[in-house]
Amino acid sequence: SPFLPKLIEVVEGMADEVSVVVAGGTHPPPPLSKLKQALGQLVEDGWFKLRHSYAYSRPSNFRRLGCTSRGTPVEVHLELVEADLVVSTLCVRPHYFAGWEGGCKAILPGCSSVDSVRHNHSLAVGCLDARELKVEGNPVRMDMEEAGRALASKVRYRALDWTMDVYGGLAATHYGDPVRVHRAVAKEALKYYAVESPPARLAVAIVEPPLGCTLFQALKAYHLACNLAPREGGLKVVLVAPLNEGVGNEAFVKELARYAGRPPGEVIGELRGRMGEGEFSEVFPKLARMAMDSQRAELAVVSQSAASDVKDLLARVGIPFYEDLDEALRGFEEAVVLPYGASTVPISSGSSTTAFITST
Repeated sequence: SPFLPKLIEVVEGMADEVSVVVAGGTHPPPPLSKLKQALGQLVEDGWFKLRHSYAYSRPSNFRRLGCTSRGTPVEVHLELVEADLVVSTLCVRPHYFAGWEGGCKAILPGCSSVDSVRHNHSLAVGCLDARELKVEGNPVRMDMEEAGRALASKVRYRALDWTMDVYGGLAATHYGDPVRVHRAVAKEALKYYAVESPPARLAVAIVEPPLGCTLFQALKAYHLACNLAPREGGLKVVLVAPLNEGVGNEAFVKELARYAGRPPGEVIGELRGRMGEGEFSEVFPKLARMAMDSQRAELAVVSQSAASDVKDLLARVGIPFYEDLDEALRGFEEAVVLPYGASTVPISSGSSTTAFITST
């Protein structure tokens, strides 16, 4: 967050102790280089009051605050529950099953236990309402906000959320109640992340670094481009990315190979069953979304610098791979091009996903 140094400076003048909790969710603590990138001068100056909330850490690191109406246990990191004031600060941009980043997503999954995350993310598997831009009626987002309210019943909880334009400049920011702030910033973010387009038979989605360095992250552009699929007939999405750092997720390699070629309903049913038995992986919602998107859009990948594990995986699961873009486009006369593929949500009145557009 660009506001973090100033926020710390202001709060330190009014509080006995200030800590920064990295809302890591299911992601392990980052290396020092990543912390320096995120926190800048704070790390350089030796500012040491850093905590990392990791969902898989010991249960004693979390405190149970109850359950949501959907049965999700609200188990929040102790550092937050024992504070007088909690301020979350996140960038609001599209998220493929939570609607948007930001808001109470800082609490769930950011600072919650693995049981909380597993139950919350299971709501996305096979759910058409759990998708980018959709807030109202999205069970994942509504569940996250219930968790945020549970924390707010114990401590003073505020959000300082913001969004960027496509060039990385600050576009909007709001402070206050986390839900109201999130709605306000998301409304502003629509101007920068959603674009109107007619349905298409071919979409070219370009993903530059850093997201384009791994297949796992670059696939976000495939999910967003699928919104161009016409109500009748199919869509081909050509994903163009460097992919020089490989697949980027070992569990994804294993699970995608496991479910390749199986009917979408079968994939979703099995994933739900595994999560119901307590099994969890951050790749499960991704696999479910890929299964659903495969019903209306085929995927092809183009890269001149892809790592060998990317090529191997795509060959195993039957996803076409090309080094030559012209070869991937052969047979089509026109295409919709998404130059910022991982952050652009195409909106089409004639597509098969029109219903979710106006819900923010």
